[in-house]
Amino acid sequence: MNDIYGTATVADVNGSLTVTVGKRPATINLSPWDGNTFAATRPAYDPVFDGRAMFNTGSDGTIRYLNITTLGEEPGRPETFDRTGV
Repeated sequence: MNDIYGTATVADVNGSLTVTVGKRPATINLSPWDGNTFAATRPAYDPVFDGRAMFNTGSDGTIRYLNITTLGEEPGRPETFDRTGV
């Protein structure tokens, strides 16, 4: 959950990992990059969007939060989505 963007939902769509964010949903395609970091693209919205999605996991392996770069207005400043309801 993020105060500005609302919720982020991670899903497997036809064998590809996606995250959908926002009160007016925008889907971001995720591709493996390095460990818990994924390349993030939104070709339907912005063909030059080039960000990263980083999952932070707890010691038990569950996801604690997700950072997505280039969503915010400040370059390089990630937006954080905290896991809720778990």
